[in-house]
Amino acid sequence: MKRSLFTLLLTFFFGIIYSQNVIYVDSSVTSSGNGSSWSTAKKDITTAISSSSSGDTIKIAKGTYFEDTTLIIPHALMLRGGYPTGGGTTQDTSSNRTIIDGDSAFGVISKNGDFDFSLNHLIIQRGSRAYGGGISNISELGSVLTIENCIIRNNFALNGGGIYSWDSSSSSSPISVKININNSSVYNNTALGSVNADTYGGGIYAYTFSSSSSAASCITYLNITNSLIYNNLSYCYASYFSAYGGGIYSYTSSSDSSHSLSLVNITNSSLFGNRVSSSTGIVYGGGIYSYSDSSSLNITNCNIFKNTSYGFRKSYGGGIYSSSFNNPYSLTPTLSLTSSVIINNCSLYYNQTSISLFF
Repeated sequence: MKRSLFTLLLTFFFGIIYSQNVIYVDSSVTSSGNGSSWSTAKKDITTAISSSSSGDTIKIAKGTYFEDTTLIIPHALMLRGGYPTGGGTTQDTSSNRTIIDGDSAFGVISKNGDFDFSLNHLIIQRGSRAYGGGISNISELGSVLTIENCIIRNNFALNGGGIYSWDSSSSSSPISVKININNSSVYNNTALGSVNADTYGGGIYAYTFSSSSSAASCITYLNITNSLIYNNLSYCYASYFSAYGGGIYSYTSSSDSSHSLSLVNITNSSLFGNRVSSSTGIVYGGGIYSYSDSSSLNITNCNIFKNTSYGFRKSYGGGIYSSSFNNPYSLTPTLSLTSSVIINNCSLYYNQTSISLFF
């Protein structure tokens, strides 16, 4: 009996492993195949996703892919580009540019659910939608979004022009959101906002909130390494409303503020030429806006320069604006929460206002 049970479990375990397939896509093929190899590759990414299962990898050859719709990610999936026409084993973003283009009519990629998702060696461009023109990542109890060796550029949204991550829950279960950006560039993205509303996150928008007073924890991890965040814009045209985070907007909060934490780690990266602007209101954080009930903003070996914060009424933090629930308008903490900003071996220069810190 024990031997039979062991055999059954082993079969089940290996069945899970081997159910994680690779699906191949190559726009140069004459007709779309079943996607089981480069020679039988599918012609577009949409059909590859529709035939995928949780845990699959989709490998995409060079080319510009106009999918004429937003790519909806239904389950855990990895999209890998940078392969040569006709297929191969080596990824090279420079020689084998794999571009997914929203044609300024659609959001490029959208994921809604508590599962992990990753992008590798892809160019995400010209997406346009309300939230997350390039990438929209929505969950309830959290997930891991990994972006490696990618370019996110020329996307437009009301909030989160390049990347939009939203997690909101009323559950008492713990929330953990991880956004990992490595060896990538996020540039020329715009958040324009709407009538009678604030504007958030030209390049990157990361929002995590728990409305439960008994939530176990509510944590956001935003890790950016060896990357460039530049020439992004957060602009508010609504009268007397505000704009936040030209390059990066990060916000984490909970009804029970003692269980909320934001960990923003930026290493070996540059943020420059990002802007936050309003013709009528107040603006915060040209390069970075970071808020949490408790927060840790760690910036190491980075250059932060030529970011601007221009508001008609008031402007805060051309380079960096960091605030916590302790008391956003006082330098003296009123609650026993931990909030810190650590800037190590960095250069900050030519920002309109270098740093605003409110704890």
